[in-house]
Amino acid sequence: MKLNAFKTFYIIIGLFVGALCFFVSPVKVVAMVAGVTVILITFFHFEIGLSLFLLGVFIIPHQYWNNIYSIGAIGFYVVVYALKVAGNKKYSFNIKTLDFMFLLFALTIVLSTITSITPMASIKTMAFYITALVLVVLLTNSITSRKSLNYVLIALYIAVLLTSIYGVYQGIVGVEVDLALTDVELNQGMPGRIYSTLENANNYAEYLILMVPFCVAYIFNLKSRYKQVLFGCTLILPVIALAITYSRAGYVAFAIAVFVFMAFKNWRLVPVALVAGVMAIPFLPQSIMNRIMTITNFRDSSIAYRFYIWEGAMDLLKDYWTTGIGIGPEPFARISPNYMSSYVTKAAHSHTLFLEVWVEMGVVAIVSFIWHLIRIVKKAIKVVYTGDRYHGNILIAGISALAGISFMGLVEYVWFYPRIMLAFWLVLGLMMTSLKLAAKEGEL
Repeated sequence: MKLNAFKTFYIIIGLFVGALCFFVSPVKVVAMVAGVTVILITFFHFEIGLSLFLLGVFIIPHQYWNNIYSIGAIGFYVVVYALKVAGNKKYSFNIKTLDFMFLLFALTIVLSTITSITPMASIKTMAFYITALVLVVLLTNSITSRKSLNYVLIALYIAVLLTSIYGVYQGIVGVEVDLALTDVELNQGMPGRIYSTLENANNYAEYLILMVPFCVAYIFNLKSRYKQVLFGCTLILPVIALAITYSRAGYVAFAIAVFVFMAFKNWRLVPVALVAGVMAIPFLPQSIMNRIMTITNFRDSSIAYRFYIWEGAMDLLKDYWTTGIGIGPEPFARISPNYMSSYVTKAAHSHTLFLEVWVEMGVVAIVSFIWHLIRIVKKAIKVVYTGDRYHGNILIAGISALAGISFMGLVEYVWFYPRIMLAFWLVLGLMMTSLKLAAKEGEL
């Protein structure tokens, strides 16, 4: 009887969805069904619902994405979690899971919005920051077991796999060359740079640098050797996808992340990997070789342009080093022309993460941010060497991701695209969650 009832229910739902497709595009129908499903799951299994949200954030193609989705979703998860805390002893909120420097950095975001030279414009960017920081709070409080943490890691692995398949597909069918991202005179013959589901190639490279290490950690933590080999083989897809982003900073940053991961797992593998890497160079496709050869070519317009922007940003910093100019692209775009060379026609940011944080939010922000990173990495290293393999692998992934993205952050403002900002703070949230669980298990 129950089986027939379920069959009838699914038939009715199928007919309803089918009829809906006559009035709404199939893409919107799929999105609506997926959204309702995730909402229902969240009420019953918060950790799974949050993991599905993280999956969706990164697999939705850019043309269908709106940054307000993540803001609204996090708001929804805050409300649901508050209800869980109020009505279920299983869930709790503990401010002690957050580092003091994390809270201080959050405070500077609010203050720099209030004191911004364009406060109304900065409110929009503040919403993105708050979304990312609240995600950290949700992770560190709601994830209370290895099983729950694995839900998140599985979601991130699936997201990386799906986006890399789409990226490789783009590489096969070809994408249009973006003249804003490529100096066609120095990169003649280079095909269009793939971007998968994100806005441009550099964004996608940043995403892979942040997330692939956690895919590796998830695979290392699998108990079955067969599954480790099988899942490990799939990681060739994101490596190929990264290669055809033709992101030079991405290449170097990814190599740094790989070597850091190796150094912690088995430092004896590092020289072997270096030799293997050098030996592999002659076998690289010519388009990738040509791209690598332009890394130190200062005649490349994108490289030369950065130097002019950095010079102007440093001059700007002399006047605003204490409080900053306010968060977001609008304050920088409005005031930076007063400090930039005539060669710079337009700049929305300083093209480097750490300088941009200082310029936008002042000295307290940059000090608290870097201090927070150092404290997390220091605690993580302790667990890596004294804790068990499970948390060790996750924390090595976090350290590797931070090492890679920090290098890329020297030449790119990696928080400019809100989805990458969310991914960055997701890394810190995963590390803080793993550290909390390790302390709970007596490993810290």
